[in-house]
Amino acid sequence: MLGSSCNFFAPPSTLISRGATVSLTLAQRAGLPSLPPLSGEPPLPGEPPLPSVLLPPVPLPPVPGAVVPQHCDRTRRRRSREQHRSRRGHSERNRRRRGRHHCDRARGREAAFRRSTPSSSTPPRASPTVADNTDKRPSFLDKGSVVGANQRVFKAVCYLHETLDPYHASTAITGLVSLAQANKITLEFRELPSCEYEQDQAAVVQLDLSHRGRPGLCRRVAIDLFDRSDYVVMGALSRSDVYWKRSFHPPDIAALPGGLGTRIRPFGLNYATRTLQSTAAIAVRAIPILLRSCAPLQKGGPRRFRGVLRDRFHEWKTFFQLPIQDFYEWPPAAEVEPVVFFQPRLWDASEAGPDSIAEVNRTRLELVLALKRAFGSRFHGGLVPTPYARKYHPELITTAPHRRQEYIAYSKRRLVTVCTRGLHHSMPFKVAEALASSKVILTEPLRNQLSQPLLSDEHWLEFRNPDECVAQCAMLLRDTARAKRMRESTWRYYQAHVRPDAHMLGVISESLS
Repeated sequence: MLGSSCNFFAPPSTLISRGATVSLTLAQRAGLPSLPPLSGEPPLPGEPPLPSVLLPPVPLPPVPGAVVPQHCDRTRRRRSREQHRSRRGHSERNRRRRGRHHCDRARGREAAFRRSTPSSSTPPRASPTVADNTDKRPSFLDKGSVVGANQRVFKAVCYLHETLDPYHASTAITGLVSLAQANKITLEFRELPSCEYEQDQAAVVQLDLSHRGRPGLCRRVAIDLFDRSDYVVMGALSRSDVYWKRSFHPPDIAALPGGLGTRIRPFGLNYATRTLQSTAAIAVRAIPILLRSCAPLQKGGPRRFRGVLRDRFHEWKTFFQLPIQDFYEWPPAAEVEPVVFFQPRLWDASEAGPDSIAEVNRTRLELVLALKRAFGSRFHGGLVPTPYARKYHPELITTAPHRRQEYIAYSKRRLVTVCTRGLHHSMPFKVAEALASSKVILTEPLRNQLSQPLLSDEHWLEFRNPDECVAQCAMLLRDTARAKRMRESTWRYYQAHVRPDAHMLGVISESLS
């Protein structure tokens, strides 16, 4: 009843100004002692006048659901000051960050200017060699930027696609990134246009090359890293001015129709490696392309999507676990153990395709048996423990490490290494790995042609049967001076033609010549 007779939602000053009339009327009805009117208010009719007394405001009872101000003006001012200080501090932090960023950019421009225009008192810096390692921050980590965009005469655009095999393409990409880091080329990564995409080009790296000093000189280049010499990606070949092929066998190239074989050149040796810079470039550029390409596969159902994503993840995981380039290298001055090393793999028929598995496996088995019999403890190696080898030849399983990282660390400290042909008569990765560690190489005759030939008795020795292999190994273990000369020759060949940056620099130069 009391709440219905008074407007409790009015401001307190309004209620107090009405004080006498409201308070006396309510007090009479409720049987409460009457309150005197405020000063200046006339008395109610029928009541004697009362003295003017100024009373304090009467506290009003709370009403459920009423909105009552919770903070006074002092609290609001305090909160406003806190918010102002917070905004001011945030702005100060941003200004400091922008200042550091501008300082870094200014230092970079100043350093670039000093490099390009040396002073008279300071001799000009010699141009960096291919093997130089600069400490410049990799600018390719910034989206849309290029690598080594200062004063470089060559420009390379590398096209990535979702089915690219990073294991086989690792040397080409590593070489390009290393050249950009050494300020040899300008490098840019792009996604391959959909009109040029083909399902069968997983081991093909496509490039657009140009010369900054000669605007009209541009070349489309493809690098074919497949094992088979009789297989060519015709779409990439027809679009390319120069087609570099790892497995280059002249009779297979001459059999191509329409004179397309004249565009093909031997690429040379290949192996699987990476650097920290190339790993970052692949992670930043290729992984988003991979995820974007896998998104449409969700329409085919979750099972298909998971299967494709699992296969792609396994391929990229293999790449990220590869040893870095410096880990393979072991110069001739480094100490090695005078033993013979041979650790081949036996292939199952389901893994090798159209190649003759019986011929490949028979040669490797005969060599392992002959070397074990001839050298005993001076022979290190055996068969890689695959399911096929465990099932049919468990007595020849190796006791040396066979995981890639441990295998490279173990094998590069052995003097002599034995190699056989790869599947489809390809040049095995072990030859390039042996050159990187300056080992003495013995190999059966290799069919495919290289961009720069390996000379017999200088870079390697050849054998045609197990007995000849045993005789050559025994001679090298006795003749340490000859072994030392061969190690120096293989190291020079690696530095000039196999090391990824030197290899790719030769590919770019010859493509634009």
